[in-house]
Amino acid sequence: MTPSRIVAVGRIGRAFGVRGWLHITSDTDPPEALAELPVWLIEREGKWEPLQTAKRELRPNGLVAKLKGVDDRESARLLTGSTLGVAREALPSLDDDEFYWVDLIGAEVVDMGGTVLGRLERFLETGANDVMVVVDTTTSRHETLIPFVFDDVVNSVDIGAGRITVRWEPIDGDEPDSLGH
Repeated sequence: MTPSRIVAVGRIGRAFGVRGWLHITSDTDPPEALAELPVWLIEREGKWEPLQTAKRELRPNGLVAKLKGVDDRESARLLTGSTLGVAREALPSLDDDEFYWVDLIGAEVVDMGGTVLGRLERFLETGANDVMVVVDTTTSRHETLIPFVFDDVVNSVDIGAGRITVRWEPIDGDEPDSLGH
């Protein structure tokens, strides 16, 4: 299957019971949103395939799923650790001030004066707020951590242009050390 873009949304966890049920670890926010996505994909040997679920249940300890053709504990164990994904188009639409991280990764990050600070490589979840890991495009080694906080730090996001404008100034002496950190 080759939809335009696959978004990893979780992983298959350990077996649940003896009849092929599996624990599912969700990376969605909120975690139970994964249960609502209509078609799951599973990554096998670098390729994405549709995953046929017979049942999905939200339990007090999280999401569990029964997959078609997985009828015993041993068959379930073989899938443990596999990545789950969905086609980007299958994700629900968002309000104008909301974003999927996958749509922001790779965006150019610039300060209010238009100086390029680098490209957004990934996000870190800190509990208080998400943090952008911005990699200097000239060295590809120096990382700057910038809080993803609208109004205080993030001024604007233009997904179409692939640009995030931030209120941010490097601290004096903010140069990469000999290890590239």
